[in-house]
Amino acid sequence: ATALRRRADATVDLLPSDRRSSEDEAAAREGSLYSAAEVMSKSSSAPSTPTAADDKRYRKLFHGLVKPPARKGASERLGRMFRGRLPSADESKSAFGGDEGESDDENDALAEPGSGDEPLEAETDASRGIVHFSAHIQKQGILKKRTFRLDPYACTITQYMGGSKKKTFEVANILSINRGADGSATAQVRESVRVITKRYIFRNSDDAAKFQQYVEFINECGKLMREAFDEMDRRQCGRISRETLRRNMLTEDLTPSEVDLNLMMEVADPSGSGEVDYGSFFTLFLNNNSVYSKRHCLREWVEIARVQAGMSSGVYNRPPEDPEGLLAEEVVMSVAANVRWAITSGWVPPTQGTLVVTNYRLLLTSNFKSQPERHTRHDVPEYFDRLSIPCGSIAKVVQQNQTCFQVHCKDLRLLRITMHSSLARVCDGLLTMIQSVAFPGSPGGTFAFTFGPSQVSALGGWDVLDMERELERVGLLPSEHWRLLDNSDFSLVETYPARFAVPSALSEADLQGALAFRSKQRLPAVTYRAPSGAVLARSSQPMVGMTAKASRSDEQLLNLLRLRGEPEDPDFPQQLAVVDCRSALAATLNRSRGRGTENMKNYEYTDIFFCNIDNIHAVRGSHAGLQDLVLPGAAGEDEGVGGRVLETGWLRHLRMILAGSVLTAEKLQLEGSSVLVHCSDGWDRTSQVCAMAQVLLDPFMRTIDGLAVLVEKEWTSFGHKFNDRLGHGDGNHRSEERSPVFLQFLDVLRLVIEQFPAAFEFTEDLLVFLADHSTSCLFGNFLGNHQQARHALGVRERTASIWGHVFAGRARFVNTKYNPHAGPLWPSTSPKKMTLWPRYFMRWDPDMHPRVLRSSGNTRPAAAVQWRDDWGAGPEPRPMVPGRRLPTVPARSSSTS
Repeated sequence: ATALRRRADATVDLLPSDRRSSEDEAAAREGSLYSAAEVMSKSSSAPSTPTAADDKRYRKLFHGLVKPPARKGASERLGRMFRGRLPSADESKSAFGGDEGESDDENDALAEPGSGDEPLEAETDASRGIVHFSAHIQKQGILKKRTFRLDPYACTITQYMGGSKKKTFEVANILSINRGADGSATAQVRESVRVITKRYIFRNSDDAAKFQQYVEFINECGKLMREAFDEMDRRQCGRISRETLRRNMLTEDLTPSEVDLNLMMEVADPSGSGEVDYGSFFTLFLNNNSVYSKRHCLREWVEIARVQAGMSSGVYNRPPEDPEGLLAEEVVMSVAANVRWAITSGWVPPTQGTLVVTNYRLLLTSNFKSQPERHTRHDVPEYFDRLSIPCGSIAKVVQQNQTCFQVHCKDLRLLRITMHSSLARVCDGLLTMIQSVAFPGSPGGTFAFTFGPSQVSALGGWDVLDMERELERVGLLPSEHWRLLDNSDFSLVETYPARFAVPSALSEADLQGALAFRSKQRLPAVTYRAPSGAVLARSSQPMVGMTAKASRSDEQLLNLLRLRGEPEDPDFPQQLAVVDCRSALAATLNRSRGRGTENMKNYEYTDIFFCNIDNIHAVRGSHAGLQDLVLPGAAGEDEGVGGRVLETGWLRHLRMILAGSVLTAEKLQLEGSSVLVHCSDGWDRTSQVCAMAQVLLDPFMRTIDGLAVLVEKEWTSFGHKFNDRLGHGDGNHRSEERSPVFLQFLDVLRLVIEQFPAAFEFTEDLLVFLADHSTSCLFGNFLGNHQQARHALGVRERTASIWGHVFAGRARFVNTKYNPHAGPLWPSTSPKKMTLWPRYFMRWDPDMHPRVLRSSGNTRPAAAVQWRDDWGAGPEPRPMVPGRRLPTVPARSSSTS
């Protein structure tokens, strides 16, 4: 009863004052319910006293049980009166709360728009942006003819099923929709507590594309747009006039020029009526981009108007001057102005600016640099004023529609880039250009070989590692017990460095036998000597197989490692620990493929330990699972991110790697046992454990120079497959070889830095830099799968070394709190110490950046600590000039072509 009285109250209030009588108001205030037809006919007939029949009819009218009387002009006025103000009975129902009695007859007649039970007239449909679609629904194998009425204002879809049957549900219940090339669209639809799959078959592909566009746009920002429109509609009449628009802009501190106002009205009201209804308002942004608030809406509106004006005067998309901060040999290939982008896995407010495509990267520069927002808790960090996306870091590019595409990056960035609806051909050209730069087909076609020749002599950095000098530093050489094998032609071991150490007592016959017994011929090679005198060696798994094969040569080699190359003291026998990075189950399963793990019965004084570190496939899945959690607008943020991060398994992987590294360090230092580390092929998990064990034991490895030696020795020299794991120049993003193994190592190292922040000369900024440029293809260190491949590519002569850049900018990475610690580090491996890396994973979310204290003025002070990335030209973003306003658009001359 209260709701009905409010509707009657609103009905009388909406009547013009010259049509409203005191009797109307008195009757409405007393709760009498007029028939809508009687109310609308007040201007042509004398007021009549409502009867009980009128009250009953009025109730039925509002509940959709009868149709309005077909009085001339009445339904049109009724529609205008209700437009945007009073919800219909169908709209006020909950999702799928309408008539559930769908007909199963495949020959149901289509209820065409405007016929049968159509609730609003055509004029009202246009003013609210309502569209109609005819399609067949394929549900549970049955085709049913249906007509849909999609209401952007109410964010609902009314489905007509023939006759008087219909049901209304919220667009938000369409969880996802994918369009086929044959005019079909497959949607995941929520019905009550279940989710079902429906297939819509439209008359043509254009209808299917339009339906998908409307559904996705309404789900992204439909309700926010309605709220913004209602807030701007100061007169509450469903229309925005020029004067209303001007006042709204002034309240948001956006001082508009007369030219701006004229352009804005012109672009949103092409008919020249002088007012903008919700239908025109919705269509304006549907063909451009999303909005999320009144202020953002007005800013977008003026930009759209200026773009349209620029297009008509022939200056749209005119390339600006070359952007600053380009690298040597970096060339601008294309420029697109007034594009919009967002880094998101869900929906976040887009940024507008310029897209520059070079032969190295994509540069996205915001039009609103360093402009503090009003009515916000804090400013958007300067980090987002200019974004760099190296083409080498792009995993795939997916075209969403003719003017929108997504860029999926190897660092988990997901960019949605949208252009103006009239630039479909430009978008296609950009897509082709980006793909050609990102996926040349081989590492030799990457930007590193364009950038490198001018930088090789200037930066240096290729002589970081000398294997003999490094082994002398740790005390292994010179010694009569150890020797360096010459592998300069890579004929001995294809994936090993040019020189590596083995015991001197190993005969040539045993050497060949040990090579044959290890997978990929990666026999045990010594890479480090601990302060205790124990040695650290690495290899691949033995070729044991189902028949439990043994090798006297391999046993002799491991025995020499156990003895540290020296004669055995029978009173004090030395120990050897075999650290198998896999689980015992995984090692056993490998026997079916002719491989496996050592049989301890064949090796004296030797124990084996399994680390339970998962393989590259599990790591790849965990890394992909993080994307939906670390980007802004991530799904399920309200449910708590912490639990979902644990579900990905990423933190468990880190803990297992750290635990295996601590175990290795304990055996070497505390127990004095030599250690042999291997996994399957010895180039992924083995590199992680060997490198981290040396960080824990050797203070030199905690310096910038030491980290350079460590990466070159344990990762590039001993054959970590950077090219396969990171896909340099390869567009096959589905490759089973892809996996962020090197990133895992850097993440584990970051965990140790957090526990011992003063023990490291470098900060996490250096780790982020290495992670970024392992995929950027700017430097040659990480190209190819091993030294032989890099030698064939000529990386030392034709590309720049990453370490030359690091050493030249050493001050950026130095830890000001560094206090060298000479002893070993023993970090905690508790699950409570395992955390996600904010500086790397969370940097794409503005809310995760260090907060900036806002001054009383309109300028932005520098933060004490800001996240800045270095893409080859120094940290970005560089200091900007604060407080830039929207530029003023000059009036167009009548002679402008």
